Amino acid sequence: MAKIKIIGVENDGCLSFGSRVVNAVFESQVLVGGERALSFFPGYEGKKILIKAGKIDEVVDQLMMFHYEYNVVVLASGDPLFFGIGSLLLKKIGAQSAKYLEFYPAASAVQWAFAKIGVSWDDACFISLHGRGEGRQELFGLITKLRYSSKMAILTDAKNSPMKIAQYLLQYGENDLYWHCFVCTDLLGTQESVEEVSIDYLGGLDGETHSSNIYPNLLKIMVLLRKDSAGSTLRPILDTPAEEHFQKKSQGADQCGEQSGGHANGLITKREVRAISLAQMQISPAGVYWDIGTGSGAMAIDIAKIAWQGSVYTIDCDKECCAFARNNTLRHRVDNIVINNGHAPKDLFHWPTPEAIFIGVSV
Repeated sequence: MAKIKIIGVENDGCLSFGSRVVNAVFESQVLVGGERALSFFPGYEGKKILIKAGKIDEVVDQLMMFHYEYNVVVLASGDPLFFGIGSLLLKKIGAQSAKYLEFYPAASAVQWAFAKIGVSWDDACFISLHGRGEGRQELFGLITKLRYSSKMAILTDAKNSPMKIAQYLLQYGENDLYWHCFVCTDLLGTQESVEEVSIDYLGGLDGETHSSNIYPNLLKIMVLLRKDSAGSTLRPILDTPAEEHFQKKSQGADQCGEQSGGHANGLITKREVRAISLAQMQISPAGVYWDIGTGSGAMAIDIAKIAWQGSVYTIDCDKECCAFARNNTLRHRVDNIVINNGHAPKDLFHWPTPEAIFIGVSV
C-alpha cells in the first residue's frame, strides 16, 4: 500500500514542476485535482477525479478507498497544508497521517503576493475566505484580528471579494488612514496583476469599476500593511475604556420592566468591575465566552479584545441596549461578538459551551 502523494502546483503549471513531481504523477494510477490542475496533464492515462466546489469531503472518502489498491496523487494549489486539501486529509486520518500521506509543497499564492510587493511575510496574519460561503458570518472576527496585526493576507473569492471586504473594513473605521492595501490577482497566471488600491475607493460606490472585479473567479490575495504614519504600534490587548467611551441607555425603566440597576451613568458595567472580572475569568485568546445581560456591551467588548481568535455571545432582553451594544462594537472595532435580544436562560441552550460566563443586569 503506497502513500497518497499530495503535490503542490503553482499557477504557471508545468513550468514549475520538477522531476520528482512529474515522476510521481506518471507512476500513479489515480490523479485527483481541480479542473485547472488536471488540465496540466492532458495525456494522463489513469483515472482522473475532479474536485468540485463543495464536494471535497466526498473526494477525501474516495481517496481513502482507492489508495489501498492504487498509487494516488492529489494535485493541490500551492502548499497543500496552507488552507488546502492537505489539512482536510490530516484531520480525516488523524494520528496515522504520516503513515498514509506524503506532501510535496510548492510556493503558495500568499508567498508570491508578498514577494511581488517586496515585503517579508514571516510576521503576517492569514485569513482564508476562499470557498467559505457568503455573508457577514464569513467575515466574523476579521476586524478584531486586525487589532493585533501589522500585516494581513486575505484569500478571497467571487462571493467574498476585495470590494466586499473593503466595505466591511470601512464599517469599522479601518480605512486608508491606517492601511496600505494591495490586491494581487492570478499570480503567475496569464491575468496576473499586482496593484496598490485605496480601501476608501475600493469599498465605495466606484469600487465596482475597479479591476479587481474583473475575472471574479480568479484567485485574488488582499494584503493589508499597517501605515507607520498612523502609529504602527499595535493596540494594547486590553485597554478597558472608561464609561464615557460607550453609548449606553440612560437610567430608568428598561424594556424588561426593570430599573437600570442603579447605574448613575446608565446600563454599563463600571471600569473597575470589568477589570477585576476579566482577571477572574482567565480569558484565553481562542476561547468562547458568554455575557448575560450585556447592557452597553462594554464587558463583551473587553472580553472580545482578549479572546481575539475566539468569540463572545451576549444577550439582553432590552432591544435598545442591544442596539447600543452593536454600535459600540463598531466604535471599538471588534467583530467577534454575537449580540442576541432575548431572555436567559431559555434563549441560551443553542449557544456553544463557554469557558466562562459574566452575568450583568438585564437577563
